[in-house]
Amino acid sequence: MCDSEYLTILDDITLFCPGFVPEATSDIHCILDQLLKSLVEDESSAPKKLNLIYFLELKSNILCEEIGDVELVLATLKNVCNSSSGNQALLGQCLISSTTILLESSEKFLGAEFDRLFSQHVNLLLDYVNQSNCSENVYVRSVSADSLIEVELCYPLVLKPCLENIYALTVKELSAAHQQYTSLLSLMMKHSSASSQFGSPLWNTYPQLVFKSKFLGENNSAVVSSVYSNTQLVSFLVDQLPFCNPEGVVWIANHIIGMLLHNTELRASCRVLKPFFFSCVYTFNCAIFYLLLYLEKVFGRELFEEEEHNLLLRQLLLNCNHPSLSNSFQLVYLELLSDYLGRMCHQLKCIEDIRMVLTNNFDGPDIQLKKFILFSHILKHKNGSSKFLLQITNKIRREIKHNKGFKCKSVFIKALYKLLSDYEDVSHEEVSRLVVLASTEDISTTPFIVHFVRQVQTSFPASPLPALILTSLVNTYTQPNEHLSLEALSFVIDIFQEAVSNRCSIEGLKSILIYLYRHILCGVICKSLSWSLGHKMLKLCYFMMKEYNTTNFFYELSNVLQGFISKCENDDVQDRAQLYFCLLQSLSDKKLKAVLQGPRQTLPLTDDSTFHSQFYFQKLDKPILYLCKENQSTSSDETFKYIVESEEDIITAYKNFIEASSSCKKLVLKISIKLSQEYENLDCLEALAIFMESSENWGKVEPVLVGHYKEDNLSVHQSNDFVYTMICYPHYPLPTQLKVRAEFSLDNICHICPLSPFAIEFFDFFCVLPICGDDVKMEFFFEDLWKTIEDEFQSVVLLECSEVQARAFVKQKFNTFIVGENDKGYHVGIYLPPGNHLLMRYYFQSSKTIVKFVTDYIYVLSWTNALFKEFA
Repeated sequence: MCDSEYLTILDDITLFCPGFVPEATSDIHCILDQLLKSLVEDESSAPKKLNLIYFLELKSNILCEEIGDVELVLATLKNVCNSSSGNQALLGQCLISSTTILLESSEKFLGAEFDRLFSQHVNLLLDYVNQSNCSENVYVRSVSADSLIEVELCYPLVLKPCLENIYALTVKELSAAHQQYTSLLSLMMKHSSASSQFGSPLWNTYPQLVFKSKFLGENNSAVVSSVYSNTQLVSFLVDQLPFCNPEGVVWIANHIIGMLLHNTELRASCRVLKPFFFSCVYTFNCAIFYLLLYLEKVFGRELFEEEEHNLLLRQLLLNCNHPSLSNSFQLVYLELLSDYLGRMCHQLKCIEDIRMVLTNNFDGPDIQLKKFILFSHILKHKNGSSKFLLQITNKIRREIKHNKGFKCKSVFIKALYKLLSDYEDVSHEEVSRLVVLASTEDISTTPFIVHFVRQVQTSFPASPLPALILTSLVNTYTQPNEHLSLEALSFVIDIFQEAVSNRCSIEGLKSILIYLYRHILCGVICKSLSWSLGHKMLKLCYFMMKEYNTTNFFYELSNVLQGFISKCENDDVQDRAQLYFCLLQSLSDKKLKAVLQGPRQTLPLTDDSTFHSQFYFQKLDKPILYLCKENQSTSSDETFKYIVESEEDIITAYKNFIEASSSCKKLVLKISIKLSQEYENLDCLEALAIFMESSENWGKVEPVLVGHYKEDNLSVHQSNDFVYTMICYPHYPLPTQLKVRAEFSLDNICHICPLSPFAIEFFDFFCVLPICGDDVKMEFFFEDLWKTIEDEFQSVVLLECSEVQARAFVKQKFNTFIVGENDKGYHVGIYLPPGNHLLMRYYFQSSKTIVKFVTDYIYVLSWTNALFKEFA
């Protein structure tokens, strides 16, 4: 045994057997002996022994290196059985573990010694099973029957000589073990009726079993040898199904079906399953209902008539909408219904009430889509169906208002595409109207709409719908909107880009450019324009210059580029706009196209010649850099002036200020960039940029543009650290993990390198309150703000510590945020971007401190409690 296996054994012993401490040895036999000795000699409770047995079963492949080890383990477990003092759970687990250990050891050990152990254990199990109707050991007999099922599964037909005895025992058994007996009988009978298909065992070769004579039937053969007796046995098994739980019904019925399919003569008696169908068709159990559909699929008209088909369909429709079933079960039933109607198309006309497959208010997105597809299939060949389906699609669209997740938007788009695929008479104007409504109600639907437009273009190249949708969207979003946010603007630019890429009209191009100039570049939002958003807008201008005749919109495009040059505060965006403006002013349209499109390869390429570009991409597997947090900025660029004498509602004015201030909504972090150890001798990284990705629900992060990372800079800074500002726009003040990647140029090769995840912690959100005023005004403001939000979410924490320790803790953690101090305690005010607060009052006493805190965002409570638990 290697060291790693030995350490794994020790770890698992600690996990399974907390009170067991093995002696210091690396000999596997010594560990096994200690375990078995503890199991036999220790007079501890049954749970501890059960843990030891679990461990032996789990690690038997490692612990049992010889056949003698297997024999020793089985003998020990048998000894535990004999001394279990009627503990049914312990006795049953010994039998289960013995069976598992024996079957797994058959992979390693063969021969007469293993056959002897195997025969002894199987006869022991049969001994327990043979004690039919004994009320004192019902559980042990159930476990024994289950163990024999495992033996029969691993070695098909190995128990065939005992079939007569098992049949007789099952007939007599009346206790709760009846289901296990019937399950064992059904498996043995299935193997017996299709013996030609089970010529080899699951593992290795068959062991040579020697049964006690009392377990064998007459002439050592099964009592069921003729077709007539086989039919009798099938009828007997069907009669036992009402006495079994759903799992037992599925197991036994599956074996009955297998017997009928594998034996052509027996198949003629499949009608004995009709009572089973009628007794189970009203069930809500998915497994049983799937079995009924499987019956219909394999036997068809041999077993099912029109009445059975109609009954099956009605119950399927009911189960798809039954309010007591969860969404997951309804999805399963919808899948079964779709498969059934796909095979039985003539059953579509038997659906009497189509409202059974209509969506309702409690359906999730997945169910809505499944029902829509099903509904479309049902109404496919009926007149006026497309109008009705459009109404259902509109109902799904309205759900987007209340459900902002991805799934609802995806379902809406998929429903529209399904409608276009199935119906040629669908109104394009109505589809376009629904798409525009979905976009205006929730702008984050834009990526789904863009994908829908591209998919329609690919599948239906001649369709006018994409152009109609994009034109409507451009007309909608080029109207003035004073409440447009930066996040929404990014989606609007995506719509404009898609429209321009699809040969937009000249009037559309002009309206886009006029909108960008008047309402973006000349508006308040221009001051907050980020680097990425500015370049996205310039990319739009570049595409217009490259693909369209600029003489048609020269004046509008010039205004936009000049607006970037004069109004945008980002130097990189200004430089790019200046370059485009110079090209536009100095070159004719023909020369401009030649410059922007670049030279094309004109050399004749032969088999021996290949054109190689000097620029290409390379992805690195190991991170070349890593990021570290520096001391954070805890104040906002803009502050609210507090005037005590003002008659205006101060808190309302403050909230309006927070809502209008762009700097209060962003989280600013200082990070340093360091080279990994193996790359410390690197001379230069050019055009270095750090990109960070967060989940859609959390918010977004601006890329960190480093530029050139050179050796000269290292000598100036005397280290390989560079501190940069990372700007985040979170939706809520919640910690998260960001995915990070670096892109840089090295020897004219663009490298892409994934970096370690970057954690934004709860403490990183802490900022001082954006208030301008002296200490007295801050106290007044704190009291006003406390009264405003104390009714929302509040909590109290008791710190069991001295006053000196509590004051030291506050000074260490919250010194920057203290807005008031007196002999009794502190007042702490913290601002959490994008617009939440955490206010705390500390009341000091000699041996304890009471902390009361309020917030206007509920999840802040849990993170604050965690902060105090860490201190405790």
